[in-house]
Amino acid sequence: MSKDTKQGFLFIFMAGVIWSTLGLFGKLLLASGLTSQQIAFTRLILGFIFLLVYTVFKDMGSLKAKPKHFVIFALVGLLTHCAFNVFYFKAIELVGMSIAAVTLYTQPFFLAVLSKIIYKEKMSRIKVISLVVVIVGAYLAVTGGKISLRGISTVGIVMGILSAVAFALMPTLSKPILGEVPSSTLLLYSFLFGAVFIFPIADVPRLIVLAANIKTLMLMLGLGFFPAALAFVFYAEGIRKGVELSIVGIISTSELIFSQIIGWVIFGEPWSIIKILGIVMMVMSTVMVVSVNSKISQ
Repeated sequence: MSKDTKQGFLFIFMAGVIWSTLGLFGKLLLASGLTSQQIAFTRLILGFIFLLVYTVFKDMGSLKAKPKHFVIFALVGLLTHCAFNVFYFKAIELVGMSIAAVTLYTQPFFLAVLSKIIYKEKMSRIKVISLVVVIVGAYLAVTGGKISLRGISTVGIVMGILSAVAFALMPTLSKPILGEVPSSTLLLYSFLFGAVFIFPIADVPRLIVLAANIKTLMLMLGLGFFPAALAFVFYAEGIRKGVELSIVGIISTSELIFSQIIGWVIFGEPWSIIKILGIVMMVMSTVMVVSVNSKISQ
């Protein structure tokens, strides 16, 4: 396995770990009075500002991009950043956090399908097994194997699945240009476009009033830096290192593993042997696909 591939695996894994703090910041900000749309807008606009400051100090030249690149930036901003937040938070509203999370973690399947269709990546037996294991593991980790479908909203399920598709589109759309522009440039502009698209429903005047509270402001800054700017930089860099997209989807589920741990440790959410088994299955799927890929590369 090449050094770049090893770094790519690590970057994708770290992106998931940092993304796991999204629920932490989200719950605390909801308790501070922000709506889900305001949280989504805050994440994008502050992520943009952090990346802009970083780019200005590191390399002003990377702010330049070709017109064709801006088309991709806008698509990623609309279809990934804006659409994902709208679909996912609507799913939570209609079917609850657990079912929304289960539908979201079908994203490795959609990413594998898209990578097969668009980039002709091979779907080996071990990849298929890993996909099944990680999706079943996600279901067990979130629900403990118990989930009621009585009176469930079909629209809510569809919203959750659409959020998974939107999430899978980020690496799919980004991969062709990551060899032409720095990952920070892609993220900088896609965050900006995403913030512009979600602006009309964010009630920004009210958001500014809420930000006058120092504790709320600190949480907003943390949201913009950790599960926005920093996590996506790791994610995009991992893709740029050449990690196959079908593997990216599996490794990035480290987010769910650590978000569950945060829920148990910080918020006192209930845990069970079945939930731990689900997490173990997710870890096994990642180890399986990485170790086999390592042997093939040698």
